Order: sequence, then C-alpha cells, then structure tokens
Amino acid sequence: AMRPLWRAQVAYVPQDVFLLNDTIAGNLRLASPYASEEELWAALKSAQAERFVQHLEAGLDTVIGERGIKLSGGERQRIALARALLGKPSLLILDEATSAIRFVIPRELRGRRNRPVP
Repeated sequence: AMRPLWRAQVAYVPQDVFLLNDTIAGNLRLASPYASEEELWAALKSAQAERFVQHLEAGLDTVIGERGIKLSGGERQRIALARALLGKPSLLILDEATSAIRFVIPRELRGRRNRPVP
C-alpha cells in the first residue's frame, strides 16, 4: 500500500522527454488532470517556460506535434519540467533533463535540492 503513495510523491524528468501530439495544456495535465489554467501557468513559470508559451499564437492551446517536434530541445525540456512540477512532488529526479537549456534554478527550488529524503 505504501508503494503507490511513494510513487505519487516522485517526479522523474528524463533527458529525452515524453510529449504527446497534443496541446501544451494537455501535456501538462498528464501530471495533474484537473489542474486549473492558473496552476498550469504557475508550473510553466517555475520551469522558466512561461515567456515562450505566452509568445506562441495559441498559448496553452498550441499543439506541439509528435514528441514535441514543433518545439526546440530546450522548450521540450522546460515543458516536461513544468509537468513534473505541476504534480508537486516531494522528490524531483532530473536525469540530465536540462542538458538543452540554459537554466537558472528558481529560488523555491534552490532551497529544496540536495535535501535528504526522510
């Protein structure tokens, strides 16, 4: 019974991210199906993806193509990171997930990294 609870607390972002041929909102909601638009934007902001999504013609409703082909590598990784953050995990595992982006770690994440897991 503990295993499903633990899995809900962990988010993993691989280097080669998984994205559907769907909208940005649809891809984000894989982590939290009932997330509000406000929560989506907050996750995008934390992943430093808010600005580029705002500049897309359809914003959150932009269809990104199979495996996110319409986005750059860095943009795909930021969407995947936003999706992981949307689930509010206790443990976030990044497997070279930021290899294609120049990334400034937000203050709210800086204090959380390298903390021991209880």
